Amino acid sequence: MNPTATSIPPSRPPWLRWLPPTEAKVLGFVLGTLLVSELAMRSVESRLSLDIKHLQQFEKIVARLDSQEIENTQTVLVVGNSLVREGIRQETFRKTTANQIRSPFAVERLHPDSTAFAEWYYAIDRFVLTEHRSPNAIVLVFQGGHLRDAPSHHVNELGRYYCGPEQLPDLARFDLRTLEQWLQFCLCSLSSSLTNHDRVERRALNSFIPNYRDGIQELNRRSQRQNPNADEVVSYHRLSKLIQLLQARQIATVLVEIPIQNPTPIDPELEQLAIDKDILLVRATQVSTLTPHDFTDGLHMNATAAERYSQELANAIDWRRIFPTLSLPLPITN
Repeated sequence: MNPTATSIPPSRPPWLRWLPPTEAKVLGFVLGTLLVSELAMRSVESRLSLDIKHLQQFEKIVARLDSQEIENTQTVLVVGNSLVREGIRQETFRKTTANQIRSPFAVERLHPDSTAFAEWYYAIDRFVLTEHRSPNAIVLVFQGGHLRDAPSHHVNELGRYYCGPEQLPDLARFDLRTLEQWLQFCLCSLSSSLTNHDRVERRALNSFIPNYRDGIQELNRRSQRQNPNADEVVSYHRLSKLIQLLQARQIATVLVEIPIQNPTPIDPELEQLAIDKDILLVRATQVSTLTPHDFTDGLHMNATAAERYSQELANAIDWRRIFPTLSLPLPITN
């Protein structure tokens, strides 16, 4: 061996050769840290919250309505947010409805937290329409302005949990208006860490700040007492489009106003849309016998109230309009 020969440094990947050695090491460390962070987040993603676990099961939940085990069964998909999770007991609603229609009946629920119609629209479009599934009816459970035209406030979750390539035209039309929003959507569709960083933050705050969860609930109560902006333009173009898509598949649409402690009036535009589209609109006053003491935070029902409301709702819906081939009695109203 020639003692004067110099050692040849190990070659670096081609995509790092343009960087000086020190910067290349820093970049490699950062990328490695991000990769480890992403793998760690994916390993615990479903345990981070019950809501994430529910989001990951959307396809499986909707697919149950098309399974061979429930052939010749009347099927309904109930869609809403945490008001549905806490306010409509699935088994109670199923049993009461089955007794009403005197036929086998199956129901499933989608209830992602803190969402409104923007997110529900994509969940229905992707997991029902795009997958060519056909429940007999979809029940949209709302309160206040949940069904109004408004862009999604959860762009970080749209790409990972709600949307596929088929939803890109609607995303461009309704929700993603800026380059920043498109970048956020694309990155979050690939990364669990980016998608759920706010959930991790809230969980940390709840652990370290006394009464943080109670404070959030108080903000919910105050937001319900605020008067809506009189200058706000109220429209329901996206809801109208979904109803048309469902009608083309012969899937009925039912709108259910769920009661809360301090409800807001139904928009006249929504009432007119229900008339024009000939769909069933069930008002809270048609169903609910609840009192202010039946709500845990002004919005969500306690367990006893939810059980009672689930029975009342199932009895109040005019199932003759949903299942016209069945010979059914008149609905029971209060």
